[in-house]
Amino acid sequence: MTVHQILVLVEGQTEEQFIAKLMHPRFEKCGAYLQPIILQTSRSSIGEKRKGGISSYTKIKKEVQKLLGNSKVDLITTMIDFYGLPNDFPGKQSLQASMTALDKVNHLQHAFEEDIGDLRFKAFLTLHEFEALLFSDVGTMINLLQKNAYINRLSSLQGLGSPESINLDDPPAKRVRRAVPEYIKTLDGLRISEQIGLDKIRLNCPHFDKWVTSLENRFCR
Repeated sequence: MTVHQILVLVEGQTEEQFIAKLMHPRFEKCGAYLQPIILQTSRSSIGEKRKGGISSYTKIKKEVQKLLGNSKVDLITTMIDFYGLPNDFPGKQSLQASMTALDKVNHLQHAFEEDIGDLRFKAFLTLHEFEALLFSDVGTMINLLQKNAYINRLSSLQGLGSPESINLDDPPAKRVRRAVPEYIKTLDGLRISEQIGLDKIRLNCPHFDKWVTSLENRFCR
């Protein structure tokens, strides 16, 4: 079996663990190894690298180009939130108000790939952010987040429609934190996604599923 190495540039620790615990085991079965890499955004005054968060596209591009310098890697991809992208992100200035959120994401992904200009690079932007995936099973999310002080507020998470379309008034993460201020993304977000499972997330999040399917078609035939 041919072994393939896929590097996934992610925004933070939650996405890192999501790739490692939910996606990597699925791809490992067909000889494709997904390795999450947290975007390094800055250095402290003593030279320590700081990770997570995005302040400029320049930093993203620099990281992608550095990863592409490894000739042993078969593919570089990303798992970065559409919500909060920096203003200098390629294609952002040409977005139209008439576009749907999905149209905007597809436009930005294409512009991202064009700017990198390497066949070993595939862009993916989460629509709208990681917490949207958790709305694939609101019942599971509510059960795992139950806290006596906030139990009534959790009902506000019901009936919000397609997970990837939740962003009309507030992005998904703000909705969750409004119901449960004690929500911790790196702890609760990962725990909920593991309980929901990759299959149900893919079933309810077609944009996310399209990305995973494209990786499967390329490396798991």
